[in-house]
Amino acid sequence: QSKSQINLLHAALIESRICAQTDPLTGVANRRGFHERLRDEIARYKVSARRFCLVMADIDHFKRINDTFGHTIGDEVLRYFAGILQRQARSDGCVARYGGEEFAVVLAGLDLDAATPFCERARQAVGATKFRSSGQELRITASAGIAQILTGESETDTLRRSDEALYASKKAGRNCGHMH
Repeated sequence: QSKSQINLLHAALIESRICAQTDPLTGVANRRGFHERLRDEIARYKVSARRFCLVMADIDHFKRINDTFGHTIGDEVLRYFAGILQRQARSDGCVARYGGEEFAVVLAGLDLDAATPFCERARQAVGATKFRSSGQELRITASAGIAQILTGESETDTLRRSDEALYASKKAGRNCGHMH
């Protein structure tokens, strides 16, 4: 094969990998891309003790948004929420659509004290925006849970703790964040 054919194949392989790890609706990482990044951060932590936090966040009462305003508006809300998370995350963070209206954010190099303002800024930005559809106004809110990696902890452990913190936020009335 010629060098140009090899270059084309290489470019196609890179494009395929990006597509396999990206959520097509929001443009952020998908669950596969997220898990790869989380495993990388855990491996980095084991070698260099570089801390990180995992944030699980979701849009409050998202089913009601879809049922009331339709899936087109629901999709717009998902893209908007993903954009807010991306803008608030540091450049070395990873924002991913974990499933449905739930998003995961890996905040590389941050401990809980540094990660908490990220969540608050994102929550306030979400609540400050109004969507309009067919003359109706829609305000959205979000809930979040944060967990900092602990020594000896697995990917599953960190995910479980951040998810528990997210559910504590929902139980507390939503539109807030909790740390685990």
